[in-house]
Formats: sequence, structure tokens, C-alpha cells
Amino acid sequence: MRRVISPLDLAQLLTVWTGLIILVGVSGCAANPSSVAPTPALSPTPSAQPATPTTVPAVSEPVGQIAFIGEDGNLWLVELPGQLAQRLTEGERVLGFNWSPDGALIAYVHETGARHEREIVLLTLDTRARRTATALRDPLLSSAPWSPDGRYLVGHRGCCATGQSLVLLDPNGTQVQREVVYSFGYAWSPDGAYLALGRDESVDPPIAVESGKSASLVLLDTNTGRETILVRGTRESFYWPWCWLSPTHLVFLERKWQSDQSQLWQVAVDAPTSVPETTRDVPLNCDSAALSQMLPPTLRTGIGVPSWSADQRWVVFAAGQGETRNIYLFDTTSYAPRLLVRGTEPAWQPVKIR
Repeated sequence: MRRVISPLDLAQLLTVWTGLIILVGVSGCAANPSSVAPTPALSPTPSAQPATPTTVPAVSEPVGQIAFIGEDGNLWLVELPGQLAQRLTEGERVLGFNWSPDGALIAYVHETGARHEREIVLLTLDTRARRTATALRDPLLSSAPWSPDGRYLVGHRGCCATGQSLVLLDPNGTQVQREVVYSFGYAWSPDGAYLALGRDESVDPPIAVESGKSASLVLLDTNTGRETILVRGTRESFYWPWCWLSPTHLVFLERKWQSDQSQLWQVAVDAPTSVPETTRDVPLNCDSAALSQMLPPTLRTGIGVPSWSADQRWVVFAAGQGETRNIYLFDTTSYAPRLLVRGTEPAWQPVKIR
């Protein structure tokens, strides 16, 4: 599903993106106090024990498994369509988690209790076996995503708009491969061959922002380790990655910080002489502002990062403020939201459609 982005949509999109940057920064820097809460209230309809599916049928009702962080700070799993919740951790305060690309593992970050150190734990879904990623412990770890091709387990550390880095580990988390510094967002290409970054760019004289620096759009070739500046930041414009339309076509944002005007562009990263072009046609799963406008006004407050079903029809997200946050399922074909459970940070298990 695609739509044309209007200037108003883009302004709303930037607002949502800025809110998400702040949300991620806060979650990576500040510890949330643990609390005791009852089992999430769901439909009593029974469901099968969790498995590691490789395919799911394309049907009208949402199917698959959704992991989320419950009110008690533990990691939970709900299987659709039955909606029976199962606790995956006990007495742990999970700070963030990510699915492996094949849906077999969940990597989550928690505090060890020793000097507020944080570590990555790899949970095998079908056996519940756990092992620790021994190569990285850091008090500023916030999440542990994989590269889309599964070559790297990535420790995200740092917080706020500056001073963040991605520590690329081997898939088992036993060895550091490289560390990549960025400041204004990152985006993997669908095949994992490229990593686009927004990185500090010094300007003279410094500009009137916290760091005094601009932001350049940088491309890392993960096969060769070569870095290329696609668009250099200036005293007038910041640049950072937005999303990928294909393994070779990147959408990025230009923001003129003084006038607060923004524009989306796209560029072919595999063509050295490619000139950026204006982007107006962006998929819905890359357009948070458009998704927000499809929701009832009561669900547009405090929306977290959405997660899409494999068929791209359904989206799951958390909404609300403070301690009152609910997780909703939303059908993008009927515009019908459905309350799923209380909690936050829902993420759909990656699966294939047959």
C-alpha cells in the first residue's frame, strides 16, 4: 500500500520521528522502576504452545506471535488468534528486545544487578534455553537488534541525540566485529549489505544546536567496511536516513533546522553518480504520520514504534502515556483497532507468507 506524502503529512511524520528518537534515548538512559503487576488481561481463548514457525498462511485474521514488555517489566508472548499470554522471563526488568530474522530467537537487554551493568541474553523460543552474549556488557545498552541477514547481533548503546554507537557482534554475541558511531538514526538495507547512518559533521562556525554540529548521511558497506558520505551536512541542513524502498534505494530526510522545514529524498546507493531525487511515494510501513491519521484520535497519543505483520496488513503498536499503556492491533484495510493487552514495545515474530 502506497500513498503520496503532502507537506502536512511530512511535518506530522517528522514530529512522530522526533518523538521516537526522544523515546529511545530516554529508554536507553533512564531505568524504569520495576513493579509487580498481574498477568496481562487477555481473551481466555486457549492457544497452542509456542513454536518457531517458518511459514504462515495469508488469512483474514492476524496470526503469529507477538512479544512485548508487560506491566511487570518481564518479557511476554501472545499467540494469535488465540491471544493467550505467556511469560518468557521471571523477575527480570527487560529494557528492550528484538527478534532474530528467522524468528527463532529473542535477544533482550536487562540489568545484571552489578553496578547497573547491562547485558544481552539470547532466548531460544521453542526450548526456552538462554545464553548470555559474553562479548558486551555496558551500562548504556538499550537494545540488541540483528542485521536483516542475521550476520550480526547488534548492541545499541548510548543515548539521546549524540554519542550513540552500534556494536556489531557475531550472531552468538561472543566476539566484537566492529563499532559504528552515529548521532541521528540508522537504517539497515533489507539484505543487510548496507547500513545508513546520520553522523555528526563539524561546521565552522558552530551552529546554534546542542552539539554545535550538523549531520551528514553516511553509508557503510558491511561487506567491505567502506564508508561513503552520500550527502554532507551543512550549516543550513541536517541529513539522516529514513527507510529503504529496496536493497539499493534509500529514503533520507533533509531538515533545515533554522526554518524547521523538511523534505524527503531518495538515492540509489549502488550508482556512484546517482543524484538524489524528491520522494513523494512512500510505503505505509515507512510513513508513521499516515498510519497515525488512520487511527481514532484517542489512539494518537504516545504511539510507540509500530510492528507489522508478515503480510503487511496488520500493525501492532502501544499507545497511551505514563503507566497507562495499551497494545492494539490495527487492520489497515478496515481501519479497525483492536485492544490486545496492557504493555509496551510489541514486536511481531518474523515469518514468511506462503
